[in-house]
Amino acid sequence: MKNDKSHYELLGVQSSASGEEIKEAYERLIAQLLAENANSSGSADGRRHLIDNAYWILSDAQRRSVYDAGGGMQHLPLKLSVQVKERKSPLQKTVLVLFGVVLVMGIVTQVGFMMLGGRRAANMAGELHREKIMLEEQKQEMGYMTAKERETEAQRREEYEQQRQESERRRAEERQARELEENRRYADRVSRELRDAEAQAQREAEYERQRKEREEEIKRRQEEERLARLRRGLY
Repeated sequence: MKNDKSHYELLGVQSSASGEEIKEAYERLIAQLLAENANSSGSADGRRHLIDNAYWILSDAQRRSVYDAGGGMQHLPLKLSVQVKERKSPLQKTVLVLFGVVLVMGIVTQVGFMMLGGRRAANMAGELHREKIMLEEQKQEMGYMTAKERETEAQRREEYEQQRQESERRRAEERQARELEENRRYADRVSRELRDAEAQAQREAEYERQRKEREEEIKRRQEEERLARLRRGLY
């Protein structure tokens, strides 16, 4: 249903109206819509959605200030859309969506680790091949050295091997530290997203509860007014 009116015009109040005035205007309009629905086949459902949207934004100081700062744009998105026919609770939908996101992120992370491990294995194989070639060359060179030169060369190569092993050990420790840090950050991010999703679901549930309470209050007032009219008619 297309709407060219501002939220204030939908509720029939001034832009300077207080929160109580906005609430009274909303309840009055809902009562009128309920009466219309009772005498028709539900043609007022589109207006009801627009009025609920307008009240949801203007009844909260923060949402109202954002709406007013936007220059009166009447199509400010409604973050919470209440569907009476919806059977699955907002908390269930939010948890399912978040679970899917976490599952995909976990698969992507695992694939990344597998690719990284494959590259490391290829690099190690290449390095071993180069070392094998170097050893063959060194064996040939050793045949032309004196005993003293061979001893010095063997000592030099032993020191080089020790340094190489120490350097590899440090690189392995650094890689492990980076992986642990990445895992910690990933766990923190997932935990934060879960907390945000739970808080959002609680806010949605609270809004739904308040909406139902408003409808019940309106119905109760209508019933009291009907009984009052009946009593006046009897006397």
